[in-house]
Amino acid sequence: MITNDSALHKVFCFYLGSAKYRVGNGRVTIGDLNPTLCTHLVYQHYTLSLAGAVQDVDTNELKQLLALKASNPWMKVLVSVGGPTLSSKTISGLVKNITQRRLVVKNLIALIVNNALDGLDIAWFYPVLLGGEPGDRDLFVQLLLELNVQLRPAGKLLTISVAPTKDFFPSAYNVPEIDKYVDYVNVMAFDLHASWDGRTGLNSPVYRALEETTRAERELNVDFILTGWTTAGIATDKIILCVSANGHTYRLADPINNKLRDRSIGPGTEGPYLGKQGDLSYLESCEKLKAGGWTKVWDDRQKAYYAYKSDQWISYETVESLTLKIDLAKSYQVGGVGMWSMEGDDIRNVCGGGHWPLMMPLYSSVYPDGWKFPNSEIPTTTSTTAKPTTTTTTTTTAKTTVKPTTTTSSPSPPGELPEYCPTSGFVRDPVDCATFYRCIPGASFLILSKSTCGAGTYFDPKILTCNWASFVQC
Repeated sequence: MITNDSALHKVFCFYLGSAKYRVGNGRVTIGDLNPTLCTHLVYQHYTLSLAGAVQDVDTNELKQLLALKASNPWMKVLVSVGGPTLSSKTISGLVKNITQRRLVVKNLIALIVNNALDGLDIAWFYPVLLGGEPGDRDLFVQLLLELNVQLRPAGKLLTISVAPTKDFFPSAYNVPEIDKYVDYVNVMAFDLHASWDGRTGLNSPVYRALEETTRAERELNVDFILTGWTTAGIATDKIILCVSANGHTYRLADPINNKLRDRSIGPGTEGPYLGKQGDLSYLESCEKLKAGGWTKVWDDRQKAYYAYKSDQWISYETVESLTLKIDLAKSYQVGGVGMWSMEGDDIRNVCGGGHWPLMMPLYSSVYPDGWKFPNSEIPTTTSTTAKPTTTTTTTTTAKTTVKPTTTTSSPSPPGELPEYCPTSGFVRDPVDCATFYRCIPGASFLILSKSTCGAGTYFDPKILTCNWASFVQC
């Protein structure tokens, strides 16, 4: 184990665009998302045509994503290209030819820059494997290099979403080279066991079971995954430990044999929202459990729950298991945590555990004392008006920096919110233009925090930060 004194500083929220087509409580649109729980929001997935064009881009959706910044201007909005619907064979074919690769890079850069997005995530599942070619390991690095050369000068982020275990390093990932070109690596620490095993197993165990004695079995847990990635040659603060709001289901071979590692004969029944055998979102799982008749079991060795009823068996994430993963991520001093995908959470408190019961612990892991308004430099301007100076003991002009003091009040219950906090986002005080409030959608009410701009500045509603008083209508 590493240390326990590190603090996570990023929360990556992945959102699957197809969630808008789901039904009932499972339908989640961009407008349903809570941006105040994220430092980075990743929209997934766009794919590529055989000619290298980015497919099915909806510019109106991208505008909706960027509009979420009204509630959290510091959140970065990225789009992910790839995913399970874009075959490794297709990507391999596009990047091995230099002309086609340059076209792909050109199209991806245009997607980010022309739509004012903050960055790009590449989700190649997986270089070399699943129809790829042996040269893909090096070509993946080359692709990242060529993207980096254009994204970094433009102030854009480049991230990748990767397989979890270190057996992918020699086959798919040249990690030290990847480190040179990416800002973050989203490690997908889930799907470690599913019905393809032919026996029950946990989707994302924290530690290995004593019965797991082979090399392959010993690697399939979050602890081993973090060990592998933090020693692979990449800066640890670039590593984002991603957990899943989805779980896996099994059909038991014999309902009497319903423990871990018991034989299964295929995936469990589908739920109403994902509509896929073998997979259930957190919401689908909690609705099933709430309906009754299930036996829930906590596996204290691997630190996760499973449940069974008749011949159905579910491995699912809970607040308890998620919190242990977060603590483990802190001990390895990684850069942050992520949720894949946030639309699978119980966003409407259907099951009674509060709104966003999985996302809230991720958010709290980064901001345990509540959201803090970031230090912000007083904006520069093209006006010819002389810039104010700070009071110093020297005769030179000093750069002035606003460090808003932030106090967080106790949450206000419904019906008792101050009149200046009518909705979520930033709201200026109706009397004091230097004071503003951040109204954050919480579990069942808005949380009010108060901030004050530095001397000589007012809160500017147009840019949602502090600005020179002379440029703000008060």
